[in-house]
Amino acid sequence: MSGQVPVHVARERNRVLRELAAKKKLAFMQGFVGKAIEAITLAGSFLPSLAEPWTEALSDNYLKLRLKGTFASNLWVAARVEGMEDGTLCGVALPDNRC
Repeated sequence: MSGQVPVHVARERNRVLRELAAKKKLAFMQGFVGKAIEAITLAGSFLPSLAEPWTEALSDNYLKLRLKGTFASNLWVAARVEGMEDGTLCGVALPDNRC
């Protein structure tokens, strides 16, 4: 086809768009810190670098969440987001399970 964008231009545009998307995702995720959200638990795990076990979960808008403690899979949990680490939200389950 005629009139195609040169490969080096297309790659540069792609890089710029990926950087912008990463910045926007980070800002979006940081907006949840300190707030309560609902998430469904996926699986428990333990990392030697962490002092306690944690459970992987997914928020209702598909953000990864690491919950302190061990929870059964496929359980909806209300949690307070306390921070972020490596592109993952970190939080604790709320005792009354309400957002």
